[in-house]
Amino acid sequence: MSSFSTSHHTLKSNDGREVLISTRAIQQLTTLNNSTETYIHFPNINGATLQLIAEWFEAQEDTQKFIDFSEKIKGLDVYDLLIAANSMGVKTLIDYLFNFMIKKAVVVSEVVSEKMKTDEDKDAIERAIHESINNDNQFSVDII
Repeated sequence: MSSFSTSHHTLKSNDGREVLISTRAIQQLTTLNNSTETYIHFPNINGATLQLIAEWFEAQEDTQKFIDFSEKIKGLDVYDLLIAANSMGVKTLIDYLFNFMIKKAVVVSEVVSEKMKTDEDKDAIERAIHESINNDNQFSVDII
C-alpha cells in the first residue's frame, strides 16, 4: 500500500504492536525518509520501544511532552531504545540518549566516589574490579 497523500504511517513491531507516526516524523528517519509505504514492519524492534520512538517525535514539538518523555526514560534501561534509534536513523534521539547516559554515568560515579571515602574501601573496590575483569572478562561489582 503506497501513498504520498497520507499524513500518518503505521509502524509494526516484532510483537505485533502497531504505532502511528506522522509523515513528517518518517522524513526524519534516515532509513525511511524516502518511503512511500504507509505500513512498515520492524522485525527487530519491540512495541514498547517503537512507541517510545513515536513519543520522541511528539516530544520534539511540545515542551511538556519533552519533559514527560525525559521523566519516562529516567528509570529505563535505554539500550534497546538506543539500538532501535540507531537502526532507524533517529539522530536526534541518539544524541539525546548519549547525553542522557553520560549524565547518568556521572551520577553513578559520584555515588561510587562518596562510598569510597577510605583507602581501605578504595583498595577493596579495586580488588573486586580486578578480580571481576580477570574472571571471564565479566565486569560486575556490588557496592553496598
